[in-house]
Amino acid sequence: MTTPKLFVIRVWLEPTGEGGSVWRASATNTRTGERRYFQHPSELVQFLNASVGGAMGATEPSS
Repeated sequence: MTTPKLFVIRVWLEPTGEGGSVWRASATNTRTGERRYFQHPSELVQFLNASVGGAMGATEPSS
């Protein structure tokens, strides 16, 4: 049996100098306190897949 993993995910819009905003997120491992930051949704998904995907038996979609 694998150790459960719990992450706190935070998502926000960060203002840019041009009057727009960009997507940002962070994932904090509640057991270790390690925090990772992401600039694109795909980076967050890739991190979560790598962190827990294998533990749950998930596989990459075939192309």
